[in-house]
Amino acid sequence: MKRRRTKTYEQELKCIWDNKAVEDYKLERAKAEGIKLGEAKGKAEAKKDFAIKLLKSELSVEVIAEYMDKRLYKKSKQINCFIDVRLLLD
Repeated sequence: MKRRRTKTYEQELKCIWDNKAVEDYKLERAKAEGIKLGEAKGKAEAKKDFAIKLLKSELSVEVIAEYMDKRLYKKSKQINCFIDVRLLLD
């Protein structure tokens, strides 16, 4: 027969503090991810504004996509993005 081990007050307190630490860590991580997401949304807005400026300058979508491709963006996604922006402008 196994003997059931009971926790001491200190062990129980440590367990509570460990759980609290895990919750705090998860909260901090979620906040950090939220901030990163906010920054990413800000960058997306900046890219959209830049794309609108380029489109208003009468450059073709292909030229803009090529330019953006040089800046390490995927060409196909950029073309779709710029086409969507152009549709919004019309």
